[in-house]
This record gives sequence, C-alpha cells and structure tokens, in this order.
Amino acid sequence: MKNSEFERPDLYLYEQNQEDEYLDFVYEPECEPCQCCGAEIPINISVCPVCSWEYDEKSNDDEDYPSEQNKGISLCEAKLNFGAFANAYPPILWEK
Repeated sequence: MKNSEFERPDLYLYEQNQEDEYLDFVYEPECEPCQCCGAEIPINISVCPVCSWEYDEKSNDDEDYPSEQNKGISLCEAKLNFGAFANAYPPILWEK
C-alpha cells in the first residue's frame, strides 16, 4: 500500500520494498505500583488516578504514619478505605 495524502505516513515503513508493515514501537512509560491500591501508574504521576492516593516516601517505611500529603490519613487506613469505598479517603473527606 503506497502512502497518499489521505493516509498517515507515520504508520508505514519508509522503505518501498517493505510495504504494508506497520511500525513496531509503542511508547510505554516506566510504571510502579500504587502504594495504596496496587494499580500500575507511570512514575511521573504523583497522584494515583484509581484511588487518589498521593505518593509519600515516608509511608514506605511506616504504614501507620499519618501522611501530610494525604490529609493526615496513614497508608494502612487508606488501604482499608480503598477496600470499603474504592477510594483512599473516607466519604466524609471527599471534596465536592
């Protein structure tokens, strides 16, 4: 299949003898599991889109430590809240 003005030229190899072959690269950022829910999130994102937990280095050492970044909730409490409410925070702390 030849490139025309209506086709996306970036989907095809530029060599003429290898037509109809798609490029085999896809950008996949480095990911790490969320401390609270375990969802795979990119390293450059600090707040988990699944449970709303903000990454806190102090929570790695002590799960019972109240996190300043997470409204004073400890990681242990956040895990319990996620199991009950599907969010790191209890409903009384949800922002409207």
